[in-house]
Order: sequence, then C-alpha cells, then structure tokens
Amino acid sequence: MISYLKGTAAGTIAQGSRMILILEVGAIAYEIQVPSRWVIIPQEVVQVFTHLAIKEEQPVLYGFASPSDRDLFRQLISVNGVGAQSAIALIDALTAEQLVEAIVTSNIKLLTQAPGVGTKTAERISLELRQKLANNYQIVNAAVPSNIHGELTETLIALGYSPEEIAKAIAILSQEMQKHTSPEELIRLAITYLSSL
Repeated sequence: MISYLKGTAAGTIAQGSRMILILEVGAIAYEIQVPSRWVIIPQEVVQVFTHLAIKEEQPVLYGFASPSDRDLFRQLISVNGVGAQSAIALIDALTAEQLVEAIVTSNIKLLTQAPGVGTKTAERISLELRQKLANNYQIVNAAVPSNIHGELTETLIALGYSPEEIAKAIAILSQEMQKHTSPEELIRLAITYLSSL
C-alpha cells in the first residue's frame, strides 16, 4: 500500500468532471485522481496522501491533501453502492467538517448537493456511517441543538446559498449562536451576513 507520494506537480489534466494530477517522483510520473477543488500550483512540491484501488484489473491512484480527507474517502467507499466518483464528488462539494456533520445529523439535503448523489444513496451513507463518525464529530457550536442547526442549513440551501457560503456564515455567527436558539433569529442573522458578502 502506498501511504503517500511526495514530488513535483508537473500539471493537471481535466477528464470530464475528473482532475488528474501528474506527480513526478524521482524519474517516475504518477497519474493521480484528486478532488477538483484542490488548488495545485504547477512545479510546486506537494505531498499527496493516496488510496490505491484496482479497477477492472487496472490500478488507480486517488490522492488527497490530508490523511483525514483520505480516511473520509475510504469510509465513504465502504458504503454499499458508493463508488469512488461519488465519494470524491462529496469531498469536492463539502468541506470535511460539513460532510461529517451532514452524515451524523442525517442532513440528506446537504449530502445530495454533490453531483451524482441521490436521496437513497445519501440516506444509505448516513445510516451506515453515522455511528462510525459520531465519535469524531465536532459541531461548530455544540450549544446549538442539531435540529436547529439542520433547519438553518436546509433553509439557506433552499434560498440558493452554496455549502461553502453556509459554512462561512455558521463559522462567523458561532458566537451569536450561543446567545440565540431561535431558528428564525439565526436564519435572519445568517441572511444578513451573506447579503453583505
């Protein structure tokens, strides 16, 4: 098993929705599929945490910026019916914290924001991984009940805000969240913040 590779980024190749990193290690160039939101600068020395899969008798390397992202990818593909592309789509669509939170709180609407992830798949992911991830789960603000946090997230998604914007709003308003437990008040504060961006 290859735990990680460290080398020079020779460049990236877009193959549809997939991003392939060409990583030069010594005299060998590896092709590694990485999340498309990972910004890689050509000629930069990068460390890539890898997962090796055998697909149709061909080895495929998947790469991640951190061991935690790789471990989350491995958890996702352990779920029946979840392939590598769906797992990478989830990691692309949500931060690791958002993804774990959505799984633990069964926030199906947030999980289905990832391309190719339907309601049934999202429900299966939450059902199978909720308990496994619960011990590592740290909500941005533990003082806010998960049902209120979920309602805030779902409302902002319905209003058209992206997961990234929602995460920023929750992070910025974490202090306010300790003072207010009314979903309506939190939604109003979040919309006010997001409108100012």
